Amino acid sequence: MNRADGEPRFKATTYATADLSGLNLVQRFSWYLRDYFQRAKRNPAAYSFPSSPVRLCMIEGLLSQCMEISGTKYLIAVEVLGGTVEFGCTNSLNGTQWVAAFETAVTNQNVFCYDQAAKSHFQDTLVLLREGKKLVKVVPRSKLSEYKRVGLIKGTISDGPGR
Repeated sequence: MNRADGEPRFKATTYATADLSGLNLVQRFSWYLRDYFQRAKRNPAAYSFPSSPVRLCMIEGLLSQCMEISGTKYLIAVEVLGGTVEFGCTNSLNGTQWVAAFETAVTNQNVFCYDQAAKSHFQDTLVLLREGKKLVKVVPRSKLSEYKRVGLIKGTISDGPGR
């Protein structure tokens, strides 16, 4: 799964972390307990996102937020890291709706990516490849055949969020 320079071709989404250094033992325990139940007893419908204007958003950060809501881990191709997409919604959405809206945005709109080998920016749509119930690889459409050729992707292309 490495490039010619030895670096990985994908980066996994990560959960947000908190600086607990200023908290006492009871506060830390409460934070860990809340964090555990939020991940173990995930309820995407309980999240609420207000309407927001369309603006440029960092793909990696919002995919990490999608993971926090849905529990699905995203492996993001290096070309997409640091990439942006225009995203916003006119209605309030619950977590499930918001994840679906963001996945639709990155698969239907041009996103801004960076090609490491060519040292240049390019625009492309992304492909979400479901490789398991809770694992999705995110690859630029123009790089799909390259990733298939070297055996880095095996899943099916998603024709929409959660499918």
